[in-house]
Amino acid sequence: MQYTLADMIQVFRNSRTLTLLLLIALTPISACTLTTQRSAPTLYEELGGAAGVDTLTTDFIRKIAADERIKGRYRDSDIGRFHRMMGEQMCLLTGGGCTYTGDDMLRTHAGMKITRVEFTAIVEALMLAMDKNNIPQGTQNRLLELYAPMHNDIVDR
Repeated sequence: MQYTLADMIQVFRNSRTLTLLLLIALTPISACTLTTQRSAPTLYEELGGAAGVDTLTTDFIRKIAADERIKGRYRDSDIGRFHRMMGEQMCLLTGGGCTYTGDDMLRTHAGMKITRVEFTAIVEALMLAMDKNNIPQGTQNRLLELYAPMHNDIVDR
């Protein structure tokens, strides 16, 4: 004879057995659900972690060095320091848990008289570096969104 769920509930209505059966039945589902749920990867992880950020930063600097509109700005710069600061900043902004040891963007760019054209060229260099590294468009947009608010601290008005 087959019993429906309603029949089984009627039989065990006032019994602790029903509670126990329900707990036993639901426990594997709950445990399975809890162990299979993972949080979404951070932007840092989407960029490939430390190695990905390092590669992206290297390619970004190479794109800047190849761009006639902006390469002169970096002629007298300590490129090693620039690379480290960009890597630290990108790591921090994207959730990698790094410490940024550089100055804020306003102090870093004070008196440089960076134009909107130069700022755009730098953004384009970053976009080209991300394309070179096959970073998905959505990830690129999320990274650019983190840097966009810095515009007002970088471009001289």
